[in-house]
Amino acid sequence: MTAVTQVPAFCEGIQYFGDALPGFDTYGQAPAIAEGSKAIAAPTDPTAVYQT
Repeated sequence: MTAVTQVPAFCEGIQYFGDALPGFDTYGQAPAIAEGSKAIAAPTDPTAVYQT
């Protein structure tokens, strides 16, 4: 037996929660902490500053 359910529209993506923050297109595309790292590379990195 297979149950079929529809997913509510808000589950399709975070864009339903509001407009993107200013600067997200520039500084929010990649994590400030690289994969495998435990900290940001430089505290003056604009991406790290934006994401914190």
